Amino acid sequence: MKSLSLLLSAFLFAALLGTATGIAAQDDPHLDELFENLAVTKDARRAQIIEDAIWEVWLDAESASINLLMERSLVALDSEDIPTALSLLNAIVDLRPDFAEGWNKRATLFFLMEDYDQSLADIQKTLELEPRHFGALSGLSSILSAYGEYEKALDVYQQALELNPFLPDSDERIKALSEKVEGRKI
Repeated sequence: MKSLSLLLSAFLFAALLGTATGIAAQDDPHLDELFENLAVTKDARRAQIIEDAIWEVWLDAESASINLLMERSLVALDSEDIPTALSLLNAIVDLRPDFAEGWNKRATLFFLMEDYDQSLADIQKTLELEPRHFGALSGLSSILSAYGEYEKALDVYQQALELNPFLPDSDERIKALSEKVEGRKI
């Protein structure tokens, strides 16, 4: 844990020296074109390439220090090292509050921790910064569903699908939410 504190201190120092550019990834001019192409493509393979490009933009804070913190947080998440992931994601949102993906990844972590209230707060911030964030919308739908708000969950998930018609398992999810809203057909 001591090395993590030293790492965070070094990145804070670097950020204060101005290595962060101040431009948020969600302002990248290529995003508009990527979203337009994603909405109209009929090819699942092409959609995956476009989605990957969107995620690449979203994950780039245009700051070497923040990008490294994000990379380390993702490794911690993958290895289920929750305290380290949370510490790193807290540092990211503190250092770059305009970086939507920092909020989104922390929302994901809170969701995995079943802290839905904190996850909702971070999803709200993510969507303030990037209203087209289909991942955050999908997460919001999951939380609403967990709270039994099936109609709202369905509506939000459909918004996510308008942005990314190729979300994984979308047919099953729409069907399950629709059954919760309308009741099962006999």
